[in-house]
Amino acid sequence: MSRGCAWRASIDNAWHAAQEASYSKPIPELWLAELPGSTVKTLTGNWLTELHDLVVNLDDPVTLALIRLGQAGDKLTPVLVLHAMLPSLWKLSRHNTRHEPAEYLSTAYSRVMTFPTTTRTNAVMVNLTLDTYRFITRFEAKLRREWSPTDDVEAITTRSVWGMPQDLEDVSTYVSDLIQSAVQKRVVSPICGDVMHSFYHDGLCGIDTAIRHEISYSMVRYYCSSGAKAIQKHLKNLMDSVGYL
Repeated sequence: MSRGCAWRASIDNAWHAAQEASYSKPIPELWLAELPGSTVKTLTGNWLTELHDLVVNLDDPVTLALIRLGQAGDKLTPVLVLHAMLPSLWKLSRHNTRHEPAEYLSTAYSRVMTFPTTTRTNAVMVNLTLDTYRFITRFEAKLRREWSPTDDVEAITTRSVWGMPQDLEDVSTYVSDLIQSAVQKRVVSPICGDVMHSFYHDGLCGIDTAIRHEISYSMVRYYCSSGAKAIQKHLKNLMDSVGYL
């Protein structure tokens, strides 16, 4: 299953489980207190699906009420709102494939939990989707402003100090094994190992590494620089531990 399909399946499964669990059960008291009275009067035993349909059909008062419940600690309402956003989030992920579909979902969740329900009361679903896209693209733009074209050239030169055997054929596996061993032996931290793996093994440039790990470009440079120095310091032991000595 592709990452995109897995992402959609995960939120679909959570939604369908919530539907089954809520069917014919009474609406929670906190929901009754928050939802518009005119809406509550129309709900039946299939109330969760009916509320979902109202959100999909851009009912702002209902959507705002559900968002407020989620921001107050309710676990189900964010799932409902995110599932209603799913088609829009999927389109965004197809439009800008530089980001994993899960990034759109996590960004959308963060926006649902911080959305200003008292000042932005119109076109709520549209604004949630636009905010999600803006937050992701602004983060990417910020990283690109930090990046200098010479930075990656300088960083890539550190690849020559990995102590690679002269007859080494599978460089990719060697680098991956060495980084993994460094993490296991606590020569570098897990997050440092993950960043180094993206840059040195997967071949991402610094900016794409920063986007993948949701850190600043400066932190990518820090992890790669400090991690490479630490590995060099323990190089013989690490090479021996992965069978290259």
